Amino acid sequence: MLINKKRIAFLGCGNMVQALFPNWHKLDPTAQFFTYTPSETKALEFAHIIGGKAVKSLFDLPPCDIYVFGFKPQTLHKVFADFKPTNKEAIGVSLLAAVTFSELEEASGLKSLYRLMPNTPSLVGEGMMGVCSKNIPDHANAYFEHIFNGLSKTIELETEEELDTITPYSGSGPAYFFEIARIMAHDCIERGIEPQIARKLVAQTLLGAGKMLVEASEPPAKLRDNVTSKGGVTAAVLNSLKDQGLEKIFVEAISAGHNRLSELKKNSKV
Repeated sequence: MLINKKRIAFLGCGNMVQALFPNWHKLDPTAQFFTYTPSETKALEFAHIIGGKAVKSLFDLPPCDIYVFGFKPQTLHKVFADFKPTNKEAIGVSLLAAVTFSELEEASGLKSLYRLMPNTPSLVGEGMMGVCSKNIPDHANAYFEHIFNGLSKTIELETEEELDTITPYSGSGPAYFFEIARIMAHDCIERGIEPQIARKLVAQTLLGAGKMLVEASEPPAKLRDNVTSKGGVTAAVLNSLKDQGLEKIFVEAISAGHNRLSELKKNSKV
């Protein structure tokens, strides 16, 4: 059962944990935080960020109210091979892609669980996170709603299948835009523009376009058409992309992501 002064344990403190959770202590100033990683390096680093304590062993953890699973999905059974949370009423919060509630419960022994699919823009206050839950007690809902909405923009999903479906779009999506930015900035630099200027041009263009997508009522195709004059520069670029099969390339690439997700699901059961 959650008590007023919560104890929260982070099992794994990698990039996604550090992107999503660095402000949890500000949203709940009374909480006590504990961090663990096998090498201890990132545990110490993240403990410093959130004002917590790094432990050298899982068995050094006190009974906690919340356990955040931030390790690699394929290490689930290794992490819980000997260690099990002693507080069976604790709530598990999982960042593990493709690992189901049933697998999480079987491995950890916890029955109250969240699965999250966040993304790294949470680090700058612009994250998008899918949230799916199982057996969360009523008294805990308000707390987690406060925490999750304070860390990222959120969408609550009814099923695990929906959470898995959004993974290659919002979860992995920032990487695609970073790759587009890299290509555009590199080409701009190759044509004589200073690197700092090229990066700023491309970054602000992506930021502005993203803001228009969020705030405008028009669909993306209409926003695209609003930029495109017949016979102009934009039309020439878009026609070239169409001729080279950009949409097909993207759809097949995202399908590869879904296929990989299916493989991870199979591997997590081994």
